[in-house]
Amino acid sequence: MSKEGKEGNRVRESCVLNGAITELWNLIRPFTFHSMPSVFQSVQIVEGSLGEANSVCTITYANGDSERVRITSMNEANHTVRYEVLGTESRVICRRSLLLLPVSEKRQVFVEFISQYPGVIPLKDFIDEQLKKRTFFKALRVALSASDESAPWDCPNCNTQNPPSFNISCGMCKKRNFNRGIKWHAVQYHWATIKGEQRVESAPFELVGHQWRLLLFPRGLEPDQGSVGAFLNALDLPDGMELPCEFFIRVVHPQEIHAVKGLGGEHSQTHVAEWGFTRREFDRGFGRVVEQHQVEPHFLTKDGMFTIQVGIAPKKRQVHG
Repeated sequence: MSKEGKEGNRVRESCVLNGAITELWNLIRPFTFHSMPSVFQSVQIVEGSLGEANSVCTITYANGDSERVRITSMNEANHTVRYEVLGTESRVICRRSLLLLPVSEKRQVFVEFISQYPGVIPLKDFIDEQLKKRTFFKALRVALSASDESAPWDCPNCNTQNPPSFNISCGMCKKRNFNRGIKWHAVQYHWATIKGEQRVESAPFELVGHQWRLLLFPRGLEPDQGSVGAFLNALDLPDGMELPCEFFIRVVHPQEIHAVKGLGGEHSQTHVAEWGFTRREFDRGFGRVVEQHQVEPHFLTKDGMFTIQVGIAPKKRQVHG
């Protein structure tokens, strides 16, 4: 269901989408739009941190068009995003707002998307705004269908509908869908504090019903190796149990720091393996997840934080001896 309209210098459209408001907000909040490749090609930060108020970024759409925008508000409590489209000399061309509201007693979300121009809207701009909003709503529906792992889902890359049994990869294009089947956890470190350490252990965390710890080797497995190593340590698997899974260790680029669900990113470095965990074989990982000389210029936030995401995608069987 959708509504559209033109009110003087304002273009307003709305629709109702099936899904939880938290799921929908998690798709929009990072402002990277990696889960909607049919609409967005890339989002590049120009000033500030991506997804934060007062940041400036360049949005490149799937058709090659681009816009430079400034986020003016990112309201977590009200699930509202406001941003300005900038022209030459930072002149405001139009202001857009995106509002999410839960539909009472239903697992649905009302979405309102408004564009407001400083003057009369040219017909071409009005048509462009209509098209952008329609394709945006369609892409949101596709992304939401991917987050419900008990239902068929539309591939965000080729739009093929897949059965629930095709849990992670599309049956047609074979591309991995990082929205499905993978449970994620993020660990942050202050790099200046740990970079001289040989081994750093994270606090225990829970994923897929088990306790884990991330082991980080800032100087490598051997002293002064020149690369950072990272291993996932299973803490509570009982004797005779095997947990077959795919697991992921990702070094997160600061532009993609809000993509905590593991959505694909252009700048982050992701490492994947399909080893199972047992009580005896309880730690798995990679001796080289990023080169040390790449960390400070590329992978630290403004306050010097270094972020690692850990993801686990269990296979169907869990074997007890």
